[in-house]
Amino acid sequence: IINEPFKVGWQNGRLFIEAHKPLSEQQVEHGYDFTDLIRKVVNSLGVSPLQPDWETVRSAAANHRGYPVPIAMTGRGKKPDSSDAIW
Repeated sequence: IINEPFKVGWQNGRLFIEAHKPLSEQQVEHGYDFTDLIRKVVNSLGVSPLQPDWETVRSAAANHRGYPVPIAMTGRGKKPDSSDAIW
């Protein structure tokens, strides 16, 4: 078990985030702090010209669904949305 409320990773040219509800101890100490998530997204993109869909990032982080949601993609394709989630 990994205690990471937010995970960010690449698969097939798409950047995904996975959001889990923070542990109760973390909520008491930090509340819902999205600074770490934003840092992870920005660091994962590096110098890439891609721009994440910040509304999708916000929605995924707020809903804590626990599965990966695409937030940016390379090449051609439709705008990422939660229906493209990988399992």
